[in-house]
Amino acid sequence: MSVEMKDPRYRMLQAELRGLNSRMDAFIETQRPKPFVLDLISLDKAAAFADTRVECIGVDLIQISSDGDLTDVSYKVVHLDGSTSMEMEAAESPHILGPINALLVTNDTAEAGMTVRVARNQGHPAALAAIKHGTPMSMTVAAGSRMFYAEQVEYVAGADNLFEADQPLGTEPTLFFVGVPAVPHIMIHTIKHQFTPTAAETYQLYLLEAATAEDEQSEAEIIFDSGAGMVGGTMYIQVTGGAPARLPVMARLTDPGMIWYLVDWSGPPGDTDGYIRVYGEALA
Repeated sequence: MSVEMKDPRYRMLQAELRGLNSRMDAFIETQRPKPFVLDLISLDKAAAFADTRVECIGVDLIQISSDGDLTDVSYKVVHLDGSTSMEMEAAESPHILGPINALLVTNDTAEAGMTVRVARNQGHPAALAAIKHGTPMSMTVAAGSRMFYAEQVEYVAGADNLFEADQPLGTEPTLFFVGVPAVPHIMIHTIKHQFTPTAAETYQLYLLEAATAEDEQSEAEIIFDSGAGMVGGTMYIQVTGGAPARLPVMARLTDPGMIWYLVDWSGPPGDTDGYIRVYGEALA
């Protein structure tokens, strides 16, 4: 049985205590464990797209990442009141705090085989703070630098004639291959190459940043020089710290991702199969 307090002093004290209890209940509620839920949406980066809607109702933290080039990706926030924010580059701010209605995600450049990932996290604020935040470097799948990979292969001799052309240094290159991701600045750590000509000829392989016919400029564009006398049918692997130390090497590719090459043969090689494989990291 409740008794009504008539003394205004006690009535005021009772009101204060009720308010304090209400605030304590709210505080205790914020400290209760909340189940963690991760829901991952993958958007195909093989084609450019604009304002693809990803629903985010009830989500506490949203993260945008990519195994491709995150600098191609941007987004807009659809707020709870239905309004839409201005466009934000994902590379500048890959984390979005909820609650929001949705994200409108845009991918400016197609990258075959790559995806844009939108991770929708629900959980206690203290737990969400443990998730790694930061720049795009922390959001790549490789958990660090992005791998750069490029190859030129012809496993059936004479099929495509990729390695038969005799082009000594100073010749304007006509052959190239394109790596992934297609970025202008790379660091190369490993190069593998092997050519197997029909004739018993040796070769010298050059990889270049650009195609030019001017001698000094061509020399300046060299990324890698195998040295003369490479023997056909022999596998060569050049790694960081090898002898002689040719790697690692930084390169500024005139066309993003594009590596030009010259093969200087000691004589006509005939039909030739082989490969060039380049492994490194994308710097920009």
